[in-house]
Amino acid sequence: MTVTPNIWRQGNQGQYVQMRLGETTTFVIDLRNELGSDALASVSMTIDSGLELVSSVLRTDTTIRSTAHQILIMVRAPETTAVGVYHVKCVTPTANGLTIVKHFDVLIEE
Repeated sequence: MTVTPNIWRQGNQGQYVQMRLGETTTFVIDLRNELGSDALASVSMTIDSGLELVSSVLRTDTTIRSTAHQILIMVRAPETTAVGVYHVKCVTPTANGLTIVKHFDVLIEE
């Protein structure tokens, strides 16, 4: 999984995003190297209770700041969220009938 390097951290069990209480963060999962000539069809996300999924959007075109085959994700850690690790699952079917599943964690700190 190619990811936005300044947001993502490498942990013992995979990659994670680090946030602070009250913060809203936007980051990208880049799937272009995994798709070849295939294309993303949709995206669905499940996220642990306490963390808010603000938006998840497929990028299907190329702009100055993005390329096709990216998933743009925005999450919010409300002030009432407990400090800790929250799990996120991203399921993305493709136009050719494949399903790509990505799991990652969000670490919430004070």
